[in-house]
Amino acid sequence: MKLNHKKFLDNLFAELKKLNIDVSDATLDHLAYQAMSDEEYDELKPKFMEFAELIREPLVGNRRVGVFKLKKSLKYKKYSIGAIELIAPKEGQEVKSGLEHAEFLLPESLEDFIDRYPDVDWNTRAINRDQFPMLILQLAEHMQVKFPRFPILSD
Repeated sequence: MKLNHKKFLDNLFAELKKLNIDVSDATLDHLAYQAMSDEEYDELKPKFMEFAELIREPLVGNRRVGVFKLKKSLKYKKYSIGAIELIAPKEGQEVKSGLEHAEFLLPESLEDFIDRYPDVDWNTRAINRDQFPMLILQLAEHMQVKFPRFPILSD
């Protein structure tokens, strides 16, 4: 299975640059692959297990999210990416299959990061939720960048 993570990240970093958002001090924690249906999720899961170990599969927003630790980290410029999510669509959601977002761990609080970029249209709805608290930014139709409070592979 070919993820084409380099092209995806080239596009993501180009979108961040347009907004003058600097993530050079952040850690690229993981990528996320969106399945377009539950059936595709079920087909992709064993393919992901060929190159990654399934760590857990929680329900987040009433959909399955497979959290995988990569057997061999993906490389992109200075980054080494050790994990990937496989995401089932939410009920009734129409989505495209493919890499959908990257998540960065910041060296500062999410609140300080928001304050640094006051003109950016941040989605803060998940910033204080119990499960996977994070800051979200929609970059393009099928592309987001997220800033979680904790690494995906932490307990």
